[in-house]
Amino acid sequence: MKISARQAASGFPSKEDHILRRRLTDEHQLDVFIVSDPLSRLTFLEVKVLPEDIHLPEVDVGDILDIELVANEGTLRIKLLSNDYADIFYVLVDDLVDCLIINQGSVEGARALMLRLRRWEHLLEASSRGLTKSAQKGLFGELIVLGHLLSHSLLVPLRVLNSWTGPDGGTRDFGLGEIGIEVKTTSVKGLLSVQISNERQLEIVAVDKLFLWCISIELSDNGIDLNQKVQEIEAILSVDPELLEIFRMKLTRVGYLEVDTHRYTNKFFVRDEFIFRISEGFPRIVSEGIPNGVFEVSYRVDLEACDKWRVAKQEVLLGL
Repeated sequence: MKISARQAASGFPSKEDHILRRRLTDEHQLDVFIVSDPLSRLTFLEVKVLPEDIHLPEVDVGDILDIELVANEGTLRIKLLSNDYADIFYVLVDDLVDCLIINQGSVEGARALMLRLRRWEHLLEASSRGLTKSAQKGLFGELIVLGHLLSHSLLVPLRVLNSWTGPDGGTRDFGLGEIGIEVKTTSVKGLLSVQISNERQLEIVAVDKLFLWCISIELSDNGIDLNQKVQEIEAILSVDPELLEIFRMKLTRVGYLEVDTHRYTNKFFVRDEFIFRISEGFPRIVSEGIPNGVFEVSYRVDLEACDKWRVAKQEVLLGL
């Protein structure tokens, strides 16, 4: 059995003068607790009985967390230093617990746990500054597509939310069964083009159809800001608290936190949306055409040269 970190922490009595612990899972050999220390006013994750040869990687998470490994006790503690970042802390804890459950055995689980911490380092460091302008635009575009999918009368909202794999590190932003969607948001004036981050983004792998959904935006007082776009999606999902929670967890995973909403004041106006079906001849770079030793290829695609592959929005939605 597993319980969420937020749920476990909410069950702690408010007036106690001693340390309280709640076990988060009984599905792993390691002991995993959420802990409340009223004296220090800190909440933290505690993982006990770690193997002796496990070492803590160098992880810089600024002023958000304090991470310590007490080797002689075999105990890892990850303390939340500011309640402003409670949302991301609970998502982090749940993700670490899931990682343990997947990797059974005390040694395998402990090693996977340390590797997972390294993956969180970049997000935690960025969270102290908010999303970059580029990340804000990217998220804005993904939310536009998410809104289109949620408005589709034949799609179950839970399926749509689960299909949004971008926040979870998926190869592409959306995966709905045999259909994949990669979203690109551009505000470049002049030549209409999009940046492709690597050679795998436009590969037709694990799907039968792959679409490149491009959102062209510009800064405008007549537009809406990122917070308003988030609120639009929340309004659609508000009928089901579980769906709302899944959406907010995904936002946290991309670094969108309530504590940073005051930073997101730029208003975006959508100029146009261009959708292309990736098929034979589409201008792209894929891994099979790259020499050995070359990887992480980044390039730009001129959308004006892709008109023959352009499809209507309804063609995509009707195929879902």
